[in-house]
Amino acid sequence: GATNAGAGVMASIAEALVATAIGLAVAIPAIAAFNGFQRRIKTVFYDVDALGHVLLTYLEADDREASGPRVVRFTSDETKSASVARAEVG
Repeated sequence: GATNAGAGVMASIAEALVATAIGLAVAIPAIAAFNGFQRRIKTVFYDVDALGHVLLTYLEADDREASGPRVVRFTSDETKSASVARAEVG
């Protein structure tokens, strides 16, 4: 009687532990992949945003200046700010 009931409870607990372990084995890599994709999306977003600002600056300056070839050079401060923006994403 009591021995069989205890064995049944132990079997149910063992089954629940196995199911929990399988769930964790699936969930942990999924969360890691999700976070990696989110980080990459933010990095791409900031890069596209920075490119948009550079393009707008170029077009606005082109409207103000005389026509002709133009070379855009970045200062070290602009390069640092882009690196800092990327570091803040991670």
